[in-house]
Amino acid sequence: MILYHHPVHAFFKEKYTGANNPPDCSSIDGHTGVETETGEVRTCKDCPNAKFGSGENGGKACRQKRRIYILRENEALPIIVSLPTGSLADFSKYVMRLLSKGKKSNAVVTKFSLKKAQNTGGLVYSQVVCEVDRDLKPAEQAAIDNLSEQVKRFAGKVDLADSGE
Repeated sequence: MILYHHPVHAFFKEKYTGANNPPDCSSIDGHTGVETETGEVRTCKDCPNAKFGSGENGGKACRQKRRIYILRENEALPIIVSLPTGSLADFSKYVMRLLSKGKKSNAVVTKFSLKKAQNTGGLVYSQVVCEVDRDLKPAEQAAIDNLSEQVKRFAGKVDLADSGE
């Protein structure tokens, strides 16, 4: 089940080469970015790297992702999954469908799968697909609400450089 999710942004000046370099600028809340070298704080919505056309093929130079904290069945600690840009629209639709039914994403067991997609440049990639497996039982929901709040408080403390994004 999804305990919590939030946007994250990462900007790399150099094209990715496989090295595990930290981003040149990152935002763990999707709103305020911090440049690694200078410590300068920026508002993401005003940043030129967050505008369409600043990156390859007319995209954004700053990568937008969604960090999801997932608790798998029979496990005590959640895992962190970073949804790539290509999966954000479908994930947002999934969350909105839940909200339209009066449910939060932590009120259901979510089934994750992958489907093939292709970008305008012809690159084939996998996209995350989410669907409801079942609603949580009242006893499960009480425990999950508490854990979700703990994860939410912790989420702002996990740096992008520490998480491998």
